[in-house]
Amino acid sequence: ATPTLDFDLQLLMPKITEGVQFPTGPEGKRSTLATGVAVFAAAAAPAGEELAGAIRKARKTWRQEYPEMLTRLVEAQSYSAQRAIAIAEAGLAEIYSTFEFVRDGEMVGVEAAMAAPSAARALHTATVAGSGALPTSLSVPYFGDSLSDQVLVDQVNAWADYGALEPAGAAALCAVANSAEWRDLRGRTFVALGATAELGPLALLLQCGATVVAVARGKPAKWAELVSMARASAGTLVVPLKRPASSDEEIAAAAGADLLTETPELAAWLAETLPALPKGATVGTYTYLDGELNVRISLACDLICSSLAAKGLCAGLAFVQTPSQAFLLPAGCTEACDESFASSYLRLLRYAPNARPAAPVADGEPTRHAHDGYVPMQGPNYALAKAINHWRAVLARSRDGLTVSSNVAPACRTASMVAGDNKNARAVAAALAGMGNFRPMLVFNAETVAVLMGMLLIHDVRNPASVASPSVRLGHPLELLSAQAFHGGSFRVGVKPAALGRLFAITGFLFPSDPRPTSAGQLQRGSSAESVAETRGGRRGFGGGQAVRRSRAAESWASWRWGGWASGAASGSLRVSTVRQLRSRAPWAWGECVRAVGGRECERLDHERRGSKRWDTRGARRRDVVRRRLPANDVLRVQWQAFKGSEGPCWCGEGVFGGRLEHYETATLPTLVLPA
Repeated sequence: ATPTLDFDLQLLMPKITEGVQFPTGPEGKRSTLATGVAVFAAAAAPAGEELAGAIRKARKTWRQEYPEMLTRLVEAQSYSAQRAIAIAEAGLAEIYSTFEFVRDGEMVGVEAAMAAPSAARALHTATVAGSGALPTSLSVPYFGDSLSDQVLVDQVNAWADYGALEPAGAAALCAVANSAEWRDLRGRTFVALGATAELGPLALLLQCGATVVAVARGKPAKWAELVSMARASAGTLVVPLKRPASSDEEIAAAAGADLLTETPELAAWLAETLPALPKGATVGTYTYLDGELNVRISLACDLICSSLAAKGLCAGLAFVQTPSQAFLLPAGCTEACDESFASSYLRLLRYAPNARPAAPVADGEPTRHAHDGYVPMQGPNYALAKAINHWRAVLARSRDGLTVSSNVAPACRTASMVAGDNKNARAVAAALAGMGNFRPMLVFNAETVAVLMGMLLIHDVRNPASVASPSVRLGHPLELLSAQAFHGGSFRVGVKPAALGRLFAITGFLFPSDPRPTSAGQLQRGSSAESVAETRGGRRGFGGGQAVRRSRAAESWASWRWGGWASGAASGSLRVSTVRQLRSRAPWAWGECVRAVGGRECERLDHERRGSKRWDTRGARRRDVVRRRLPANDVLRVQWQAFKGSEGPCWCGEGVFGGRLEHYETATLPTLVLPA
């Protein structure tokens, strides 16, 4: 067999014209910007016409002004608990009354669509029972290491001492790490909307014996992995099917449903399925799509959640939140921001401070401060999608009496952020690589964050004294969203995160850094290339221990990077195949094809805008370079293949994003399979 490196061009996602849709405007067009402005203006109405009018007036410059406007909206919510609930109700009411559902050319309101699921599209059910044993301890992967027991507790406290994790979040993580009873989830049911999300808790919940109802699109290869995972776990996986199936192979082929286009049918299927499962289901939303699709799928999940809650079929909701929104700051954060800003040289360059003045509050209310974490690059659609989650979380706990687990996850390298169809992937990857240069900012790999967020979920549903419980009195409903935040330092850094955006990117290109605070109060530093590919100095990483080498140019300008990657040979030994990154020449990127170890022939599929062309490097010497210009706005996805043989190397490569070559993180790569 010949090793190949495939570049699969992803120019634009196909437009989904059915299912949940933005409202139709006066001219028959669906405007995401106009809709967002209308929703937030309606939400602001309970706070008075001044803010609502300011939002409407900002329509022409909404993409520039929405961070400040939406932070002011959170400050308006912080005025009192009653106003926070009223604003959340007004925002969701506007969405529910205007968004539409399209099917077979027919358009109806979303609530009308949810009330009339199609019998012809009814879903079937498969149950996959695991045969594994409950784990005796919990293990968290962390830059090639595995943290468990007291080592995990010490590391959690180190993150909190560094300023990346709030004390309440650290206490929650430590409690779960120390409690085998809480980690035993047998007899508990969880619904995972977006079950295959990188930061979702599916794997941990199954490992701990839970019954998990998994909802995701129909991708047989991915479902085969989930079925296999469930069989080896102590839990039970419940799956929606397009048609009846019995064997694991049949289940994987028939599994899946689309949250966007089959929303009514999924809600009906869950309403039929949940009564037969252990009581007290917690319904979690873990979806993400780019652009306006993110708003639509967030609303689809909210429609399902509200439908199940109205029927009394769920005991709680769960969300994984991003720090790049506006929040009510926990105690101590504002003081930490002020202290950090006072010692920063950036204040001399007139950078904006992270701490804002105290928000207006009702008489007798304590002082409250809001945090503006918005990243303009993410855009107003992202903000609207997350606002749906925030508003639902506040209402479900403070008005409806449900247990709500809503925890902030730190910045991490997920495929949805640094790969795939994300048009901002190149800039996001650079910014993530540079965040560690600004204390207390930390960036994590997705595999680490997924387990930690799952631990916080377990704490919230198992601890009756957690902030998630409606029986616990909060000082303000918005405290639910930030009390246990694992924000990665954004709540406590001195300079406003959005103002640091360019510095993140610049330092990410020049001086990539991944600081790793330790329990001894020391700070280990690694490169971001290390966290993406291998760990420095032979620490155990993807495929074994290799050192990450740098050329002289990398040391001086960090424009050249070398990555050593292990490959499996027939004997089971490790070989290293080297792939070199070339500096981009904006607006063009250059790719390189390097000979594999052992002198095997290799091929590369190079892209054209409307198809693929096989680029043959047969006969090339070890480091002959094959170059082709790549338009800067194209997004390429790297696929990986491994081949067995006496000299059989495992080919691997880099992703190309918008004119610059960036590393893929190991956690986002498909599992390497050596064909027989």
